[in-house]
Amino acid sequence: MKIHDPDLFKLVTVDMELERQSHDAAHRYRDASKDERAEIKAKLAEIVNEHFGVRQKLRSLEVKRLEENLKELREKIEQRAKNQKSLVEKRLTELLGPEDDEHF
Repeated sequence: MKIHDPDLFKLVTVDMELERQSHDAAHRYRDASKDERAEIKAKLAEIVNEHFGVRQKLRSLEVKRLEENLKELREKIEQRAKNQKSLVEKRLTELLGPEDDEHF
C-alpha cells in the first residue's frame, strides 16, 4: 500500500497512531488523580478531534475513488452498448466456432 497508494497509506498510518494515542490517554485518565484528569481529558479531546479529521479525509478519499470507479464503469457500459452487435457476433463465433464451407 505504501508504494501503490501513498495517500491512503499515510492516512491509515496516522489513523492507527491516533487510535493508539487515544487508548493510551484514556488509560492514563482512568489511572490519574483528580488533579491530573482535566489536563489528560483536554489532551484526549485534541487527539479525538484530530482523529475525527483524519477519518473524514479517509472517507472522502474513499468516496473519490468510488466515484472514479463508477465513472469508468459507466464509460465501459456505454462503450459495450455501442459495440453490442460486434460483441454478440464475436461471442456467437466463440460458442459455435467459425463458419467455413470447407468440410471433408
